[in-house]
Amino acid sequence: NVSVTGGFVYDGSLFPELQGRYLFADFLSGRIWALEETAGGNYDSELVLDSEALIPSLQRGVDGEIYVGDRAGKGVRRLEPQGTAAIDTIPEKLADTGCFVDTSPGAVSGGVVPYDINTRFWSDGAEKERFLALPDGTTIDVNAEDDWEFPERSVVIKSFRLNDKLIETRLLMKHPGGSWGGYTWEWDDAETEATRVVGGKTRMVDGQEWIYPSENQCFFCHTGAAGIVLGPETAQMNKVIDYPAPLSVTENQIALLDQLGYFTSPQPPADTLPAIVNAADSAASLDDRARAWLHANCSNCHRPNGPTPSAMNWLHTTDLGSTNACDVMPGDSLGIGNARIIAPGDPARSVLLARISTREEFMMPPLGSTVVDDNGVALITDWISSLANCD
Repeated sequence: NVSVTGGFVYDGSLFPELQGRYLFADFLSGRIWALEETAGGNYDSELVLDSEALIPSLQRGVDGEIYVGDRAGKGVRRLEPQGTAAIDTIPEKLADTGCFVDTSPGAVSGGVVPYDINTRFWSDGAEKERFLALPDGTTIDVNAEDDWEFPERSVVIKSFRLNDKLIETRLLMKHPGGSWGGYTWEWDDAETEATRVVGGKTRMVDGQEWIYPSENQCFFCHTGAAGIVLGPETAQMNKVIDYPAPLSVTENQIALLDQLGYFTSPQPPADTLPAIVNAADSAASLDDRARAWLHANCSNCHRPNGPTPSAMNWLHTTDLGSTNACDVMPGDSLGIGNARIIAPGDPARSVLLARISTREEFMMPPLGSTVVDDNGVALITDWISSLANCD
């Protein structure tokens, strides 16, 4: 659990199997459990729902039934008994998705286009290879915030390598009707076959604990407020990359995708479009690098209408004084004296830095990572030290 939402003892009629049992939820995972007392006076918990909701409240209605507040769906829902279970049509083997070919481990099929981004989300030191694919005859819309909106049946792919060893491939699929699904496959030790992981798992890879997320956990980071797909946005995609065969060109990604007809509307010249810097580029300014790192690693949740109770906004377009973080008292000081979320010139008093510097309780990100981004911590430490004020 990440953030427990308290509930009530159920006494309704729709779920007789839950009668007399205490219900509670987890805000971030969307899961609801029922407690049951055991013969020894202890309690066991049974998972009764695994949803994509963000649950700040779990309440008994006047009808005695279960009502769930959902910050992701922006509403309140009543739980109903489920009819015939939906059939899971996601292939067990990655090769059967059609995104990859059998002749070369990890080699993508025709119509799957590689991409890269300016500043990468920290993934415990893994190197990532990224691809996207659209159905024939469809295009990407770029909205007023320069976020990319994908058509139904789009697939966004990310493969992970640790120490140059292929260990995982994740797919985000936009299903008919517009809902997204997140799925992951684990590569075998020979890197010849990848098998789907259902419900998440952990594995030791070269002495490092690696976390394969559950289907629901994908959406802890891929939030609705951020448009689900994180990397493909104008500021992140506005860069030149070397395309392998069959394209075999060096070109700005947005310009090339525009030439290939991937956008609903023609895109302006790349040098007129927003771009963030590479946070690892020492030639860029310290402020630009730090804000790029915070955008990539924090703004998926910490933005307007984001899923957290915090008002922080780490979009790269937000002035420091408007981030609701600089010289702002935190909700939890973590025992730091005179703490601020960001204390200009004083890293030791900055709770944000303390959170990204640990993988213990109160860590950020709150799940899915077992290794601290030491370079990111050093960058944010230097940046906070350089701040004279919040202007």
